[in-house]
Amino acid sequence: LYKDIVKLATETELFKKQFSGKLEVNDFKGLPPVSIKGEYGLKKYFGIGISVSSWNMSFNVKDFYNVLRAGQIIATDEIDTYKFKISSTSFGIRPNLHIPIDASDVDIYLGLGVGLTKNSLNIDFSSTDVNKVFPNLNYDLSLPGGVYFAPTLGVRKYFGKNFGMNFE
Repeated sequence: LYKDIVKLATETELFKKQFSGKLEVNDFKGLPPVSIKGEYGLKKYFGIGISVSSWNMSFNVKDFYNVLRAGQIIATDEIDTYKFKISSTSFGIRPNLHIPIDASDVDIYLGLGVGLTKNSLNIDFSSTDVNKVFPNLNYDLSLPGGVYFAPTLGVRKYFGKNFGMNFE
């Protein structure tokens, strides 16, 4: 889904007007969002957990400009290549309040994850035009301010005394 959103964004006029000529966007690669969570029970109805999540993606944008036309043949004189690399990593704590329901091995829980997120965007640039230079674009993005809050509502099913599975 996140790759499809970026593909759609690269088709907008807002994105396209940043470049000089005909665009080619390709080579979408990356790791989809992966999250690992764990919890330790402090009291009968209260637990504290941790959460670690990460994803990344990359894609290339080629900007073909200085169009040359010779009869039916159309070619470009110059090509600029932008290699975008985007990544996000989050780490947080998750206090949870557990409410047992009829079966002793199932409970509903409410929680609030609080943590930090680090987003980064790196753009590598190359051009066939030897006179064209591009400033180093290494950005550090933290949105908003690097802090996140994630309310949680879930159901947990125990398969043993210390092992269960959550559905959030």
